[in-house]
Amino acid sequence: MLKQLLAPQLVAIYVLVACTIYVHFRGRERLRIARQLGDHSTYLAPYNVLMYAGSAVPNEPIMPRLTTFPSCKTS
Repeated sequence: MLKQLLAPQLVAIYVLVACTIYVHFRGRERLRIARQLGDHSTYLAPYNVLMYAGSAVPNEPIMPRLTTFPSCKTS
């Protein structure tokens, strides 16, 4: 029984499911489960998790807003 549960095909599915759950719960905005399963982020979740793990950038989905902008004067 344990040998069947640890078959390589099922391990790949377990990894995909775990990565999908991590990506789903990472941000504030979440898709419905039915929409999440059809979204591209579900299928790219393993790649995204690897990129999150190897990135030196803070784990924030949106860059912070700048307090000052260069003035654009039009004549």
